[in-house]
Amino acid sequence: MSRIAVFNPTTGGLVVLPHVKANGRDIYTRLGYDPVDDQYKILCVMMFLKCDDGHRQYVIEQEHLVLSLTSHSSSWRKIEISGDAYSYLEGGICINSAIYYGVGHTKIARFNIRSEKIMFIQAPEDYNAISCYSTLTNYKGKLACVSYDSYCESKLRVWILHDVEKEE
Repeated sequence: MSRIAVFNPTTGGLVVLPHVKANGRDIYTRLGYDPVDDQYKILCVMMFLKCDDGHRQYVIEQEHLVLSLTSHSSSWRKIEISGDAYSYLEGGICINSAIYYGVGHTKIARFNIRSEKIMFIQAPEDYNAISCYSTLTNYKGKLACVSYDSYCESKLRVWILHDVEKEE
């Protein structure tokens, strides 16, 4: 079993969350806030990458859990995702009741804190979640991807997501 905790640097308070059974899987957690419902939630992604020796390919096992940080809820809830499993998770930022994080080389996951649904967004052309030269940030309340290409042109690019639904 693995322990996850949330620390508040302002108050010095520490909240230890209920146990998660990792069963050998990697654990990634992200904290998000919904100002409309005044609700904090933790998204926990557990994944295990194993090699299927018979077919010489990798099989990804994933589980997504959510925990509301309220006095009424004290257990993790499993949520289902639609779309392909991903083998890598990087970064994370909460903007307007959604947690965004990079998955793989070309996709960004968006976890809606209110609905507890995950959707996938095509990343900008030069975004690479695995690269140390790309990062997600908040630009005037919108998701932005900042990429730096040090090999070719030494340019800093900022891509801003104007419309989540249309992926513009």
